[in-house]
Amino acid sequence: MGAQRVEILLYADCLGSEAFAVHDALALANQLGPRSRFDVRLVSIGGRLVRSGGIALTPDRASSKPHLLIVPGMMAAGSADIIARTERLADERIHIGRARRGGARIGAICVGAFLVAAANVCDGRRVTTAWPMADALQRWRGDLRVEREHMVLKDGPFITTGAMSAAYDLALVLVEEANGVDAALRLRKLLALDGDRTDQRRYEGARAGARQSDPLVERAQFALQRTLAQGFDLEALAHECGASARTLLRRFKAVTGETPLEYRHRLVTEAVKTLLETTTLPLSHIPARVGYADEVSLRRLFRAHTAMTFKEYRRRFGVLPAHRG
Repeated sequence: MGAQRVEILLYADCLGSEAFAVHDALALANQLGPRSRFDVRLVSIGGRLVRSGGIALTPDRASSKPHLLIVPGMMAAGSADIIARTERLADERIHIGRARRGGARIGAICVGAFLVAAANVCDGRRVTTAWPMADALQRWRGDLRVEREHMVLKDGPFITTGAMSAAYDLALVLVEEANGVDAALRLRKLLALDGDRTDQRRYEGARAGARQSDPLVERAQFALQRTLAQGFDLEALAHECGASARTLLRRFKAVTGETPLEYRHRLVTEAVKTLLETTTLPLSHIPARVGYADEVSLRRLFRAHTAMTFKEYRRRFGVLPAHRG
């Protein structure tokens, strides 16, 4: 079997670290003597010079029919900036579309999913992206099915990843596809990457401090933060914010995409993470700190949001010596 041609598309202000992570990991996989090799190249439209992080790069010329075209993410100030930048990358959008119509698989690292989505090649597909941008991608492209929990997500000819470090996970998936589990495991060991990296929800933050355009919603968010240890009462929350429960539900959902209770669940999860990371508080004492009388319900909620138990999370992310004892 011939080498699989993998092209990594560079463009102005793309994240070179993501591009080089995949390039170098696949180059290393080639040195391990696999059955199937990768012809991996950094490319740009017309082979033109690209600046990434202030560094001038001179990629190869992008070909018309790679087996796999990978689109890294970009340096941007937020989702609005990402969307605006994709609008300026017309040549790259056209190239992605042509590559897909020519039969290429399309990969996207991190917020590279925005650029792939802008090329109008993955309508109706399941995709993932960096967790802080997942909601924005779903709002911008309602035709997609954005599943925020995945580190790597495959749907037909598309393969998308979570945040920046998932570039390595993408490379590992490609190696496993081509050469099997053992080859991917050897590469994983050389890269010193943990094996349990399938779910990015455990890395999420609550984004609780973001200001909202609706004063009612912003008051409700801060009230939920302030009363976290007191439990949840929708009627009391609405009364405190000067609105009916129905009005609060409607406006909160319209602005944030979730209900006040769903938002509180994320706040609770973040509070538990902090307690597990920075204290030696007995696990049985944690529910009362976040307004839960039922320990089983809290553990179930935490696992749903992180795919980890309390003990597993403390063992992996705890910062105190006692956590590693």
